Amino acid sequence: MKYFNIVVFVFLNYFGLFATGLELRDGGYEDLVVSISDTVPATNCKEILHNLEETLSSASRYLFSALHGKAYLRSSTIILPSSWSNSCTSKNVVPLSGETADITVLPNDHSRGLLWTQQSAGCEQPGDQIFMGFGALEKKDPVLGHSLVKEFAKYRYGVFEEQGYFNDPVYPLCFKDGDTVKITGCSDFQINDNGICDGTNKDYNTTQMVDPRARTSIMFAAEVPSVSMFCDAGNHDPNAPTKHNLLCKRRNTFDVILTHSDFQAESKPGSDIMDTNPKIYYKRSGKTRLILIVENTNDMATRESWYFLRSAIKKFIMVDLPGSTELGLILTNDTDAIVVSPLTSLNTQVDRLTIPSAMPYNPGEAGQSACLHCAIKKALEIFATKTKAAGAATNVIIVIAPGMNNSTQLADVLKDVKKQAVRIATVNYPAVSKQQSLDILAQETNGVSYSVIERKFNKKRMVLVTQ
Repeated sequence: MKYFNIVVFVFLNYFGLFATGLELRDGGYEDLVVSISDTVPATNCKEILHNLEETLSSASRYLFSALHGKAYLRSSTIILPSSWSNSCTSKNVVPLSGETADITVLPNDHSRGLLWTQQSAGCEQPGDQIFMGFGALEKKDPVLGHSLVKEFAKYRYGVFEEQGYFNDPVYPLCFKDGDTVKITGCSDFQINDNGICDGTNKDYNTTQMVDPRARTSIMFAAEVPSVSMFCDAGNHDPNAPTKHNLLCKRRNTFDVILTHSDFQAESKPGSDIMDTNPKIYYKRSGKTRLILIVENTNDMATRESWYFLRSAIKKFIMVDLPGSTELGLILTNDTDAIVVSPLTSLNTQVDRLTIPSAMPYNPGEAGQSACLHCAIKKALEIFATKTKAAGAATNVIIVIAPGMNNSTQLADVLKDVKKQAVRIATVNYPAVSKQQSLDILAQETNGVSYSVIERKFNKKRMVLVTQ
């Protein structure tokens, strides 16, 4: 079973169906994904994208400084909505390859503000996603990148805000520390409440409250130009009734950040990095269509191999494939190929379940080689019909069989595969019991090939199993 998981990973990465996600490598975060919602209007799209790129560059510099050179943003992918023209950017736009958004740009929501992070887990646990109202990008904002780093820290490291809120009994604006009433926050200089705590002023403005010499804290006042550091042991106030103190057991934010797995493994020092501007890539949402062809003959019945295959296919469909995929299933025997599941969108779990449910519990009893060219021909017909009805997509055939026999029909159908620009990926399983492996199908169509060979039990184990 574990070998099939490796095969699935190879396929998903090679055909662009699976993105590895945000990852820190040698001091640089790679592939921060920003997705712009289809509901965001295309008006002033060039200016919005320009400001977004500037914000990401600013955030990268700010993060690099705040983490003392431990990390910056090396690359970011911006996913354009289908309604936006490629002319919105001067850069090349390629099809989406299964990326999951770290940041989603939405229509403005005045009840949430212009930038927020959804966090449904506890301290040191990653957030769900960062959200940004597109109004934040309609004009240049020199401190928007700083605010984005604040949200990124919540999302990536599982830290929380260090401020209070009006009429909040859990996280109040002010608190009493002995005989002194203080504003809830964190700074390396005294925070001026400017009448907030005694009720004479309701204009909560951190820029006016924070000392102009202050450098902390990002989780309290990232929008203040002088602030550039996270709260650490030297200036953390464990008594302040902040959300961070409550959920992180009064540990300072920088300590929580440094315990993240990103900074536990040995990494190349970032002190020699001169350019922290991230490389920006543009992609657009698109469909991928897969047809799975499985040989359904007695040659697939090597002990529990069919059971393992059914389990692997179920995981492949239920867990690994992104929702933008359409998937079909064809079973082929010695005389024919049967479409047991047409191309189906994987939008819901119910949709996904229909395909593995179509797999029989046991393979067919035919002892002759399966008609692979019959199955491939049917797959091409399905792709052609779907393309005509719903437009072009990336089309891939995955063939799982114990090798194949040479045939002129297979050579002929390969010509049609190339003509339709379809790629074939192959898995030789549970053995190569035919004249040759399936690898040539992948090689001829610029696909990938893999072999998973079932090994026989030794004699002692066989006795234990059969008694």
